[in-house]
Amino acid sequence: MPTIRQKRLAKAIIDNAVAEKPLNKQELVASVGYSELSADKKATEIIESIGTQEALADFGFTEDNAKMVVAEILLDPETDKNTRINAAKEVFKVQGSYAPEKKLVGSFNLNDEQRDKAKNAIKRIVS
Repeated sequence: MPTIRQKRLAKAIIDNAVAEKPLNKQELVASVGYSELSADKKATEIIESIGTQEALADFGFTEDNAKMVVAEILLDPETDKNTRINAAKEVFKVQGSYAPEKKLVGSFNLNDEQRDKAKNAIKRIVS
């Protein structure tokens, strides 16, 4: 059962989804009464908690409802082209149709010998 703060957070998440200038996770969590320390260190954990997720579902903010909205947008011939394209992109994201994003995990200062060893190791792994 969601706490009062989790219910407030769920409502804030929904309001934030359509806000002109959305807040980030830490700002959202702090805005409903969580401490700055909790907001800074545990925002994702708090948002993903069972209570917050239950409160979101109570407001109708569910994956199934989102899928229905996207389907309505895609199937409505009156919807403008850009909106339909954006809806299709969301479907592609959910279905995992896009290649994973490449992210720089870290940077290293290697000398030439170390760089050659690293390249050879990568070649062995890849082949």
